[in-house]
Amino acid sequence: MLKETYNRLTALSRQRFYCRDEFIQGEDAFTPVPAEPFDLASFNTQVHSSDITGALTQLEAWLQRAVERQAPGEFELKSLVQDALYQVLSSWEENGMDAERISSLKRDCFIQISEAKFAQDLLEAFHCIQVEFVKLFEEQTPRQGRRSVQEILDYVEEHCAEPLTLNDVAKTFNFNYSYLSSYFSANSREGFSEYLNRARIRRAEELLRKGDIPVSEVCGMVGYGDHSYFCKVFKKFTGKTPSEFRRQYGAVSPIGGKRWKNS
Repeated sequence: MLKETYNRLTALSRQRFYCRDEFIQGEDAFTPVPAEPFDLASFNTQVHSSDITGALTQLEAWLQRAVERQAPGEFELKSLVQDALYQVLSSWEENGMDAERISSLKRDCFIQISEAKFAQDLLEAFHCIQVEFVKLFEEQTPRQGRRSVQEILDYVEEHCAEPLTLNDVAKTFNFNYSYLSSYFSANSREGFSEYLNRARIRRAEELLRKGDIPVSEVCGMVGYGDHSYFCKVFKKFTGKTPSEFRRQYGAVSPIGGKRWKNS
């Protein structure tokens, strides 16, 4: 009897959250359809690839369907929306965006979502939050993006002889690893490893042109620990082995032409 009463009250409470403009009587209680799972993996992929509009649109569409289905319950619905929005803000925080503005948005998100008495109020709150998210993203990302990507390219050029990894660069520039991997490819037109190898071979060409440094030493000076691998990569980019390049010193211009600049 107690369990039946509890279940009925729970159903009424849920129905009340979804029915702001309706009068509900005890006999109107219903059993809602199962909640639709939220595709968090897809959402995170969009966040880390900087597709904030796509991520927020996905969340908004799911929220709208949840309201139409009247499921899940109020607490679960609010928690999921808050967690998803916090994922976006945390990603921005990791990438060096305005910490004070992010903290303010986190506070606003928590208050507006928590204080929504009905599902329709939650939708309206979400739309207001969405506007603030897009505003902050558009204000800061273009400026930060141009600066950071060019700084990363310069950093790789300067430190290419070191045992550099994408994770090292991500930590140095306070970037999320997955975000940086996607962002690097989009802005430099090739992946990190390819760009690093290209920078190392440019440096190797300079050293080989001097004509007095053994190839085995050049290999280590540009960041390669394996001589045969160095020769393989060198030939891939120049079409010649290091020894062949040295014999034809001056006949082959440095590869890659001008360094890329973030336009």
